[in-house]
Amino acid sequence: MAVYFLDSSAVVKYYVTEPGSTWTRQLVDSDELLFLAQITIPEVAAALGILERRKHISRRHRKNLWDRFVRDSTKRYRFTPVVYNVVYSAALLCVSHPLKAYDVLQR
Repeated sequence: MAVYFLDSSAVVKYYVTEPGSTWTRQLVDSDELLFLAQITIPEVAAALGILERRKHISRRHRKNLWDRFVRDSTKRYRFTPVVYNVVYSAALLCVSHPLKAYDVLQR
């Protein structure tokens, strides 16, 4: 069994059809061990909200996708905490490079 770490953009591809969704769905539906950082939870919520505001999905569809992600979070994924050293290292990278905080935490 392989172990994978998925960032929020990969997780969203499981729920919303985008380029890369087929591969992501095959991986998530497999028996592989899938890890997500805890910050993926608000990132997925934010991504779904953006898709709704841009009229790519309806409010009802966003709610259904969110509910599905929450259910899947107890069955499909294992969450890893973001510890202080990682947060501090991410901050240093953001000082030196034009990065978004959550993005750098997941890379």
